[in-house]
Amino acid sequence: MIRNFTWFLSLSFIVMLSGCVPYHKLSKSEFPQGTNLETHYDITENFVKSQRVFEQFTTLANFDAMWLSDQTRIAYVDMYCKKRGKSSEAQGTMLERQLEENRHWISFYVLADVRDVFNGAMNDKTPDWTPYLELDGQKLEPVSIKEIELEPEYINLFGSKLNSFKTSYFVSFPAQDQAGKFYLEGCKIVKLVFSSVDKSCSVEWNLEQISKSSKPKNKKIGKEIDFYWGV
Repeated sequence: MIRNFTWFLSLSFIVMLSGCVPYHKLSKSEFPQGTNLETHYDITENFVKSQRVFEQFTTLANFDAMWLSDQTRIAYVDMYCKKRGKSSEAQGTMLERQLEENRHWISFYVLADVRDVFNGAMNDKTPDWTPYLELDGQKLEPVSIKEIELEPEYINLFGSKLNSFKTSYFVSFPAQDQAGKFYLEGCKIVKLVFSSVDKSCSVEWNLEQISKSSKPKNKKIGKEIDFYWGV
């Protein structure tokens, strides 16, 4: 009886409290929400693409690809340095190194869920699915496919696309031809193709559309940097 009375009294107190104190005021004082930092959903929207392959109604493979464009690397450096309290000079140095990578490689993070018990990994010697790059129809083979663990910043950019069924890969292609010309120079369509023996699918980026929807911000960070824009 006493226990029931105590429960009733507690419930009554909660009801009275909710009527006296506005919820939004109570939640801020009792449940601090922290400070929301700048999001980079524009990167997710423009540089993360997905494709799924079916055989009739059966899923054969799922692929999600993030192009590590200059804009993507800028967002990564911004999140990385804010999270760790890096100085503007350290952020500028890190950004310079990241953008220099794009002068040598065209790189992607790929999430792959291949529904096959044999040769499922894309970095196997004889994989069922292999990626290659098409730049306005010109095909490039990858120079490296590595299985990796994604950093928290890139996990955030992938959002809900990442799950425990998908394997993460780092896939890179040369940025220049043998004559030293950049493959992306003047390029309009970047297409990442995933191919098996009897199936293929692709994700693509229209560089003209991207340049219109998201102009990169050339901000002076630490020291002046001569940016090379891949897009």
